[in-house]
Amino acid sequence: MTSNKYEIDFHARLPSGELWLVQVSLDISDETTLAREIRPFANLSPAEAGARKLLISLYSSSSVGVPDEVEHISASEWLLSFETVLAAR
Repeated sequence: MTSNKYEIDFHARLPSGELWLVQVSLDISDETTLAREIRPFANLSPAEAGARKLLISLYSSSSVGVPDEVEHISASEWLLSFETVLAAR
């Protein structure tokens, strides 16, 4: 759960100290689903505001409606390039 009291799928602190907040969704093409999935990233505490915000989805490759501060990536891309994703941070 985030400081704004919304459920987040994964809250991870890496050994480097970096915080990741991750939402995972089957399909975000529906506006209601997308709104629900990105809601936890809004109005975070100062400690959470600097976190890496990831939205991973299986079926929607479109990032339309995803805020700029949220990284949207397909599940297949994330799984196949996990080492690249980590190296980019």
